[in-house]
Amino acid sequence: MARKVSQCPVTLRKLSGEESVVFMTNRQRGLFDLLFESLGEPVEIAHILEVMGISLYNLRVTKSQVQGKVKGFYAITNKVGHSYSMTQL
Repeated sequence: MARKVSQCPVTLRKLSGEESVVFMTNRQRGLFDLLFESLGEPVEIAHILEVMGISLYNLRVTKSQVQGKVKGFYAITNKVGHSYSMTQL
């Protein structure tokens, strides 16, 4: 039997004002919030790992999941092995 995962709604906004609601797990929301707080600025991977208390592998998986959910509203870019940043589209 599959594990039940709780998800919370997150409202995404484009620069044009268009909005959409997506559902994220707590881990996905945590990463989204960290990147959103520093919108346009790089966030060190070491800082993300420390704050979220997850492994690098789990961070990569979570980043990929969040990137898929925010596609068209935000772009997540990375400086390999160094930082992630998110920009609003």
